[in-house]
Amino acid sequence: MGLLAALLVAVVVGALVCVVSQQLATSHLFIDELAHLRSHALRASTALRDEQPASSRDSPPPPLPPHLSAHPRELRAQTPSPTAASRATTLAAELARPFHRPPRPPAEAVGAASSECAQRQPYHVLLTAASGVYQEWQTRIAYYHYKKLKALHPCSDVGGFTRLLNTRGAQPDGLMAEIPTVLVNQLHPGGCDECDHGFIVMNRPWGLQQLVSSDAFERIEEKYLFIMETDHIMLKPLRNAATPTRPVAFGFFYMTHRYDTQKLYPVVKKYFDPDQLDPVGPSPMIIAKDCLRRLVPSWWNLTLAMKRDQTTDRALGWVLEMWSYTINAAKLGVRHQVERYLQSEPAEDRVVDLTPYYLLHYTFDLHYQSWKFSKRRFGAQYPPAEIPSPPTRAPRNAHAFVRMMNEAMGATIPWKACKDGGCGVKHGDRTALDRPQSTARVRMDRAALVRAGRLLGF
Repeated sequence: MGLLAALLVAVVVGALVCVVSQQLATSHLFIDELAHLRSHALRASTALRDEQPASSRDSPPPPLPPHLSAHPRELRAQTPSPTAASRATTLAAELARPFHRPPRPPAEAVGAASSECAQRQPYHVLLTAASGVYQEWQTRIAYYHYKKLKALHPCSDVGGFTRLLNTRGAQPDGLMAEIPTVLVNQLHPGGCDECDHGFIVMNRPWGLQQLVSSDAFERIEEKYLFIMETDHIMLKPLRNAATPTRPVAFGFFYMTHRYDTQKLYPVVKKYFDPDQLDPVGPSPMIIAKDCLRRLVPSWWNLTLAMKRDQTTDRALGWVLEMWSYTINAAKLGVRHQVERYLQSEPAEDRVVDLTPYYLLHYTFDLHYQSWKFSKRRFGAQYPPAEIPSPPTRAPRNAHAFVRMMNEAMGATIPWKACKDGGCGVKHGDRTALDRPQSTARVRMDRAALVRAGRLLGF
């Protein structure tokens, strides 16, 4: 009897220890998740602070809610141990973000003073594109994520959407019924005043020049435009910090003469003081409609003149049109608020975590060990409907990219996936950049990337 009683006591004590351990583990998991939410809130607060003009950054940020402002140790003391069911319910309510969230009521229905929607300064998303399969499938992925983001954040500054499509003779393509589109004439091949000079990127200023003088431009209700490209994926809503005279643009590490001073400085100096230029291009950028209307005509003329100058053409190569934009803007007295987190351009190990960024620009090849994705493999056909996952230890940006691509391709019907044996993503040339290199090849040297990135504070 004594032995049986001892065994019974041991079983009861063991069961109690298991219950208490499980409750403590549940409490600690709950606390760790709250700390994770707190870190995200702090990052968001920092990002918003960085977007503000310098004159407004001295004001203190609003305090965090009490449940996010406490230190994790304090949370352990304050937070009761919830049951597994209540913890799951709380986290589901806190973190769930369904795609088809009901739209919020308009500002006038809830009161302008208290409505989040009333604080909007919306911009119209303008995606510049050319005809062909290569940009067609990229456009459909970009448009899917735009629609998703707008549905999830109805009171953000994300407004309407237009694809500015350059085609020969302004002829429609197969996406007219799927995506809101304005058609403009594509440049002719050759070296005339309305020719592309073997540099198809010149269609951007040429197409925008046609847009700003059209009735379609006047019909855009928003006062601002967010100019993006086909290989951009919107990650989260960007607050519109632009003003009528000061656009917001991304700072490129190679858009400074310090990237290669010996080659760039004497060429750029022919047009403007290289040290007085913003390290930006025309995309991605938020700009007032009136400001764009003012910039575009002389931007096109300068692009044409720089392309015809052989010395300039050789030195600037595939980024000539970007240099012509920032030089032209400086000539007209337009300066930019440079936003370093406006877009991410993952390449090698330059960007691992996408959390701070608003756009993903998949212009560089992504590769890890034997896994690789290069959009250039799909110039004449769609990618496969499902991209293979990278290895578990691949950078987080690669996993996030594959999830977003597969989600968009799975939801876009019909997806014209390639069906032949060359549809994989593991092989292909390691072309560094997605720009026609008509007269100069840019070598993406790792040391040069690091050096230029440090000069811009990256």
